[in-house]
Amino acid sequence: MVRATRIVLILAGALAVVSLGGLAAFYGRHLDYRYEVTSLTIAWIALIATGILLSIAFRRGAVTASKA
Repeated sequence: MVRATRIVLILAGALAVVSLGGLAAFYGRHLDYRYEVTSLTIAWIALIATGILLSIAFRRGAVTASKA
């Protein structure tokens, strides 16, 4: 589950960067608020998915506190 969480976060970050290029190619200089809405939507979806995955991981005991 922790590995899946890492993959979700990496994909969300990459998708946010790629969407800037895609939106810039489509709208040119008239991006206005579109990229902001797109990146926030991607971030929220990733956070929801990550929360679900981490709750499953903690419930199973896959994640433990590190001993310092």
